[in-house]
Amino acid sequence: MDRIFVVQAEYWKKENPTDGLLIQVALKEFCGRNMDSFQTTAGMQSPGEILADIRSKFPGHRVVPVGSIEFAKTFLEAETGKCRMEPIEVPECMRDMLCRHYKIVPGYELSSEEKSGTYFIKDASELKAFNNSLIDGNISRYIREDRDYVVTERTVFDSEWRVFVYHDDIRDVKLYQGEAYALPSEKTLLKMIGRYSIENHPGAYTLDIGTRRHNGIRITEPLEVHPFVSCGLYGFYDSKLPDMWDEGYEWYLAKNLMRQ
Repeated sequence: MDRIFVVQAEYWKKENPTDGLLIQVALKEFCGRNMDSFQTTAGMQSPGEILADIRSKFPGHRVVPVGSIEFAKTFLEAETGKCRMEPIEVPECMRDMLCRHYKIVPGYELSSEEKSGTYFIKDASELKAFNNSLIDGNISRYIREDRDYVVTERTVFDSEWRVFVYHDDIRDVKLYQGEAYALPSEKTLLKMIGRYSIENHPGAYTLDIGTRRHNGIRITEPLEVHPFVSCGLYGFYDSKLPDMWDEGYEWYLAKNLMRQ
């Protein structure tokens, strides 16, 4: 199926101009090879109007939004009537590779100590909805009993890396924070991806990992997995980028269609 990528001009120009340039170049270079095309929206039309316009002119094309999380949500809602994007966090198959306290629990199970600010707390029910990194002290008033939360100890890593994965193949690994010499373990990284490959998982995703010293040795730990939607590229440039945006969005599209 031919595809049309709809790029959110405002977000990539103002919020992330470096990624914006890479996106524009990648789509110009690679879309023509795949009989795909792209257009940029400056916010003059609603997603529903954009979808209707594209489908009237290009019937049978798949529409793939490329922009912020909120931008992707508006297209999900226009396509399915739903706009929920749930995070994956650390998949269960990788959690025994953690050397830090980590769990996902409903809000009503959070203890007083966990809500006191000692731990890092993150909403696990909706992507990028809440975390307590910018809130000092007790967070009880922000917690909803009907939502799930990640609870993990606050950990300082020597380096943090983003791994770009397409069809269980590592396309690139990019440092985004910390020391470049604090390299991740290839063996551990391949083990993470190998385990995840037999789970129900997106065709394209990023795996964030961190390295640090633990009991005198350098370890590599998973931080989170994220379907390839609204991902920071950190200089990643690859011929598979259009396919990765497509399959990342398709993961959430299928999830929302299942709720109908």
